[in-house]
Amino acid sequence: MHFEPGRPQRANACGLLIPGSAALLQQCGPQRVPFIVAELGRDADPFMLHLYSALAEKERRLISDWTKATLEAKKASGIRLGNPHNLNLAGSRERTIQVWAADEFAQSALLVIRPIQGAGTTSFASIANVLNERGVKSAGGQMAHLLGRERAQPDARA
Repeated sequence: MHFEPGRPQRANACGLLIPGSAALLQQCGPQRVPFIVAELGRDADPFMLHLYSALAEKERRLISDWTKATLEAKKASGIRLGNPHNLNLAGSRERTIQVWAADEFAQSALLVIRPIQGAGTTSFASIANVLNERGVKSAGGQMAHLLGRERAQPDARA
């Protein structure tokens, strides 16, 4: 990453230094941008910061290279990565969990919706508006809308 001297982006980027960014540390160092590292305190020596940063960068590179080489060796030896043997089983279990969670949310939503209906609000749009006014969110954290109207109806599967 290179920044032109005297450019405000450089000072901003220097303030966003992340561990292991030795190149950025070199770019910001001549500008006398103060670096404060929580583990080392305010009086951390810039030379030591550079060393720690360079070592962390090297460690990340070594881990990445080792992981890539290991995966390539496994592939080259004919081993299929992942677990295709239980893909259908895992998918089936996840769908079961999702359906159960959706049914649980629908039952709890009915505890809120039924009194609204009892008060005379019966259209889906009006129910959605009341839910939004009360701050009631969907299972995904969204505001109520008409696409979820079938969940407001009694469960047809029962």
